[in-house]
Amino acid sequence: MAHDPALVGEVAALLFDVVERARQVYGEAYRAEGLTELQWLVLRRLRQEREAPPIGQLAAWLDTEPPTVTALVDRLQARGLLERRADEADRRVRRIHLTAAAETALKRIDSHAASGSPCRELGAGELAELRNLLIRMRRD
Repeated sequence: MAHDPALVGEVAALLFDVVERARQVYGEAYRAEGLTELQWLVLRRLRQEREAPPIGQLAAWLDTEPPTVTALVDRLQARGLLERRADEADRRVRRIHLTAAAETALKRIDSHAASGSPCRELGAGELAELRNLLIRMRRD
């Protein structure tokens, strides 16, 4: 598909603006829970996944080394937000699971940020449509 480069640039600039506003709003919310951005992103990603991942998969998602992710998981586990469980098929593999405390913290973050989120300007149908468009864009 051929697109007007100026329009593509305008849309990209608008996306940057919206993302920056969302980062500010969500930053306030996750910091209120005592989390860093990376910790919050890990918790959100784990909430979205159907199957709990091992450390190696988390490291691949974050594009970082497994020892770094192990330390991150250790800190979140010490706070009661994550737990490691043996994989049922391979007991040598430890999968990372969210705890009920993490689910509660994520709900509080979402609730706190919703009132200031740029998404508050959209109706439910528009939000669903935007989500689908962004998912499609992310695949490219």
